[in-house]
Amino acid sequence: MKTIAIFLIAFLCVTSVSMAQSSEQLVFKRKGVMQNDKYLTPDEAKTLLTKNPEGAVEYNIAESNFKTGSFLMVSGTVVALGGVVVLLTEVSKPKPSYTPVYLSCAGLGIVLLGIPSIASGSGHLKKAVNIYNSKLTGDKGQKVELNFGLTSTGIGLVCNF
Repeated sequence: MKTIAIFLIAFLCVTSVSMAQSSEQLVFKRKGVMQNDKYLTPDEAKTLLTKNPEGAVEYNIAESNFKTGSFLMVSGTVVALGGVVVLLTEVSKPKPSYTPVYLSCAGLGIVLLGIPSIASGSGHLKKAVNIYNSKLTGDKGQKVELNFGLTSTGIGLVCNF
């Protein structure tokens, strides 16, 4: 009975250690950073990813690219919609101007400039997540092995850390 209790305690310890190591891993998805199948808030992700100086640099670059891309896309949309509104008011005039068309095209161009910036930010965020995960396995690089078989004292359970 005592050996069964020891076996169960060892088994629970090994499974809890292995689950703890895998649950700390971050995963980069299109919508954001996930941990334990749950999306992290931007503040939680920033806290985790900026613990390491290399990861902090990548995260800061990603954040800057996201902000720049978002600003370009929003401002381009506003300019394009402004051009459409002006174009609708120009249609009723006898001699319409082409300025609203140019304004709408400029807005569309500004929106298109924001796309590469956001894509670059995604790449840097993915690098920051990879740096975090590599440091996580590097810091806790101990491997737990549980073997049942022959030992120096007979048959038993051996747990290597």
